[in-house]
Amino acid sequence: ERYFVWPDLETISTPLAIAHSCSDKLHEADDIARLMAEIPNAQEITCPSNLYMHDSRIIADLERFLAGLA
Repeated sequence: ERYFVWPDLETISTPLAIAHSCSDKLHEADDIARLMAEIPNAQEITCPSNLYMHDSRIIADLERFLAGLA
């Protein structure tokens, strides 16, 4: 089934963390920038590598994001 990412991003009302890495070959930097621009309350988490994003070390970044919501 097809899905569409871009329509209605501005309707997202929940604060959202967008984690990404410059070494990520799957997700384009322009797409990350567009997500950040179109989603209200989006917070960017820049990771040092794609491997970091798939490692338990990212938990601390996500916990800081969640703590900032309180």
